[in-house]
Amino acid sequence: MPTKLKLDIDDEEIVRITISVPESLAARVDDYLAFNEKRINKKIPKAYLIQQMLQACLDDDKDFQKHLSAKPAAVKVAKSEAPAGGQPAALGQIPRVSDNADSPGNPPGAAFN
Repeated sequence: MPTKLKLDIDDEEIVRITISVPESLAARVDDYLAFNEKRINKKIPKAYLIQQMLQACLDDDKDFQKHLSAKPAAVKVAKSEAPAGGQPAALGQIPRVSDNADSPGNPPGAAFN
């Protein structure tokens, strides 16, 4: 069962990164955004949704978590930390990124439900 994204407020400083994705992935992100906006009946900024999706992906990667646990405590990132984004906590929770076996050609973890 997929876990849920938490839309919590955090005072962490935001750093801008830019990526290019295939058009089909961008369309899927738009569909995912529309699905969640309808589900919680609130507007969600796309950048904020993507922040939460990326955080969930990193938190769910068990090998990466093992890697982090081997680091000295001073450089570990708390699993519960969520990027800021300036959105009210009232947005609720949205489903996390999960594998979708019905999508041929997509690597595990690339699909959105």
